[in-house]
Amino acid sequence: MEKGLEIDLEIYEGEGEGFSQGLLATDLSDLIKKAVRREKAMEKTRDSLKSELNSLLSEIAAETGEKAFYYNEWDYLINDYRVKWCRLREKGIHDEDPHFVPNTLEANADLVKEVRKQFQMLKPERFKRIPHLERGEEIDLNEAIEAAVDRRAGKSPSEKIYVERNRKDRDFSTLFLVDLSASTDEKANGKGKKEFTNPPSCDQKVIDIEKEALVVMAEALDELGDEYAIFGFSGYGRKEVDFFAVKEFQEEYAEEVKGRIGGLKAQRSTRMGAAVRHAAAKLTGREQKVKNIILISDGYPQDFDYGRIGPQKNTPCRTR
Repeated sequence: MEKGLEIDLEIYEGEGEGFSQGLLATDLSDLIKKAVRREKAMEKTRDSLKSELNSLLSEIAAETGEKAFYYNEWDYLINDYRVKWCRLREKGIHDEDPHFVPNTLEANADLVKEVRKQFQMLKPERFKRIPHLERGEEIDLNEAIEAAVDRRAGKSPSEKIYVERNRKDRDFSTLFLVDLSASTDEKANGKGKKEFTNPPSCDQKVIDIEKEALVVMAEALDELGDEYAIFGFSGYGRKEVDFFAVKEFQEEYAEEVKGRIGGLKAQRSTRMGAAVRHAAAKLTGREQKVKNIILISDGYPQDFDYGRIGPQKNTPCRTR
């Protein structure tokens, strides 16, 4: 009998030679065959419906302009990566709230200044070398040797033997990745936040605190002139990882972007690995020397197929 197959057997009582209690072997065999055929028919129907659903999703994605990407994912049960295991789709933000950003800035003006100072301290020590100068902060050894050789050879030596090193502009590219899972719709406890100008109260949801942090950091980077982008992520299962575009790198921090930030809402589950990998892929193409991903999350990665232990064991490798 095939595993997982359940058959209810009805016990009969009868009289006469050749008739015994229970179901005859031939009848039992027929029941098994019918059940197997029914199971195969149901499996075929499921496959057909699955194919139709995938086709429909592809058509919807084509109409809405959504792009699909596939990423590996670590599985601690097999101690290895599952190749192209997660499907991620880029989506737009359609809900907007024009009041959230100005209200947040009004309540956290001092914090914006402090965060801007912290980002300024991350300025990289990069310099542009300017050679062939008549005056400068140091001598170019190669030019000085050539000048000495020319002088001994009776030639007119070059006086441009100095070099300067001018500090270059900031060379940062930052991607903010915001957790939009259902758990962020819960209220925060407000503990451990005394350093904030306006610490979160018990009435504030995690998603609202995430958005406030996003506004404060975005404002600071925008004033410094750094390049940055903003994305959110959520989903349900390995084939439905949603990646929401709030601000692309090339977009200005205009009213439309601010409205999208205000309109961010808690969605479904947290498939963190694919989202982080997609964010890293977006940063790879940037020209800046220093590239950062800032993940804003409640720290609870969970999806319906992770299991009870999966998130804790899988997440460190999922985000590699």
